Amino acid sequence: FGMDEAVRSLLSLRPVEAVLACLSEWTDEDEQHAFIEAVKASPTYRRFPPPLAYEKSVWKKMIESTEKKMKPCSDSVYEHYSSLLQRGVAGGGGAGEECGYKSYTITQCEAAAAGLHLVDDWCVTIKVERHTRHVGMTTWEAGLLLAEYCITHPDVVKNKDVIELGSGLGMIAPVLYSFSSPSSLYLTDYAEEVVSNMEYNVDINRSEKCEMKTVHTGVLDWEKPASLS
Repeated sequence: FGMDEAVRSLLSLRPVEAVLACLSEWTDEDEQHAFIEAVKASPTYRRFPPPLAYEKSVWKKMIESTEKKMKPCSDSVYEHYSSLLQRGVAGGGGAGEECGYKSYTITQCEAAAAGLHLVDDWCVTIKVERHTRHVGMTTWEAGLLLAEYCITHPDVVKNKDVIELGSGLGMIAPVLYSFSSPSSLYLTDYAEEVVSNMEYNVDINRSEKCEMKTVHTGVLDWEKPASLS
């Protein structure tokens, strides 16, 4: 636990209790200020911020938990929360506040504990829409378990042509191409809106080490296999 873990918890949209659990002295004003600065300094946060609605709820609960203990909050916490409220007003509120990014990080230490070797910390970022009508626009426990399995069992898809049904956010693409070497990967889903977001998520995770040149996407109705486009 620690400051870095607290930032990672925030970026992966974990419950506020999980974020606070990483901070041993949250009610200390200096620690509050240090956490705010650590969040703002994160390149991932600056480029891929969490959904506004989520972040507002997190800081509100943090302030409430501190005040309930009759402890003062750092001015920087109030200022940051106020800036989030102003962004919400300027943006008109509503469904737009539920859109944002979710980032998962595997540190070198965590990888080593799992028997994996990483030169640097590894991170995958996906655009999500909380409380959406499309089930493919949010993360599911099954998707996280699949990603974890593929990371720890890379030979399962190595040098194979892979197709995923109901790919949703497309998170499996950077996972497979970072930890294994599939010959090709076809990501599919039923809704065009979901496939469009999936393609976007693949693009923002491309890098020199993870080019994903053989990733393909398409709309697929499971009841009509010939509908793949």
